[in-house]
Amino acid sequence: MSSPSRALLVVSLCSLAIAFGENSTVRGELRDGAEPLDRYAVYLVSSQRGSDSDRAYVSSSGSFQFRSVVPGNYMLEVRNMQGDVIRQQSITVAGMAVEAFVSLGHTRPAVTPGQPSISVSQLRRDPDGRAARELAQGEEFLLRKDLSNARKHFVRALKVDPDYAEAHAELGTCAFRAGQMDEAKQEFERAVALDPKQIVAWGNLATMLFQSKTFGQAEQVARQGLAAEPGDRKLHFVLGAARFGQGVLEGDTVEHLELASVSYPNAHLMAAEALVRLGDMKRARPHLEASLISNNAAIRARAEYLLGKLERSPAK
Repeated sequence: MSSPSRALLVVSLCSLAIAFGENSTVRGELRDGAEPLDRYAVYLVSSQRGSDSDRAYVSSSGSFQFRSVVPGNYMLEVRNMQGDVIRQQSITVAGMAVEAFVSLGHTRPAVTPGQPSISVSQLRRDPDGRAARELAQGEEFLLRKDLSNARKHFVRALKVDPDYAEAHAELGTCAFRAGQMDEAKQEFERAVALDPKQIVAWGNLATMLFQSKTFGQAEQVARQGLAAEPGDRKLHFVLGAARFGQGVLEGDTVEHLELASVSYPNAHLMAAEALVRLGDMKRARPHLEASLISNNAAIRARAEYLLGKLERSPAK
C-alpha cells in the first residue's frame, strides 16, 4: 500500500491535466463586411495588460476563434491588412465557451494608418493572404478535432511562408494531439524561435515536457515563456507543477501555483500540499478550502483529509 504522501503526489500531478481544460474558447463571426472577410484579423486585447493577448485570422465565412483564453475582460479589435483598427468591441470571457458577433457595417479605421502592427511583417511575406487563409481553415478543422485535414492546411501555409510562426505552432498542436511528440517539440521550438510571443506554443511545449515527466526541462521552458509573457497563468501553473514534481517546494514554487490558481483552481491543492510539507498550515488552509469545490472527487477527498489533519495540529 502506498504511503499517504506518495498518493497525494499522484493526485496533485494528475490534477494538472484536468485543469488545462478550464480556460475558455472564444468563437466569433464577422458580418456585413464590404471586403472579403478573410482579409481581416481579430485581436483579443487584455484590458488588464493593455497588450495583444492573442490573434486569430478570419475564415472566408467570417468565423474566427481563440483557444485557451484566461477568464477576464477583453477588447476585441478587428484590423484590416494594413493593421488599422476598424472595429472594437468589449467582451467578458467566463465559462468554457464564449460567442462574439461583430458587425462591420461601413468601416473606418479607428486609429491612424501606419500605426505599428505585428501583422505587417506577415503581410510582407504573404501579400495576398494565402498563408493566413490556410491557417484559418486549418484552425476550423482543428476545432472539429479533424487532425488530418487541419494538418494539410497548416503544411500548405508553411509552403507559402516557411517562417509563419503561428502555422508552426498549430502544426505542433496537431502532432501533440496525435501523439507525435518529436515532431510536436520541433514545431513548438520553431514557433517560439521565430516569435517569442507565441505563448500558446510555449504553453504546449512546457505541458508536453511535463507530461513526459521531464520536469526540469518543463520548468526551464515555462520560465522562458514567462519572460515573454509574465502574466500567462498556464505557464505559471506548469512551472509550479514542474517544481512540485521535482520535489522542490521552497523558493517560488508556491508563488507560481498561487498566481495560476485564479484560472486553474486545481493549483490550490498543489500549493496546499507544498505548504503543508513546509509546515505553513495557516497559509495552506485557504487553498484546501478552495479545493473542496473541485469537480474531481480525488482532489476533494485529499483536501478533506488534509483539513482534518490541520484541525488536529497546532496552528503555525
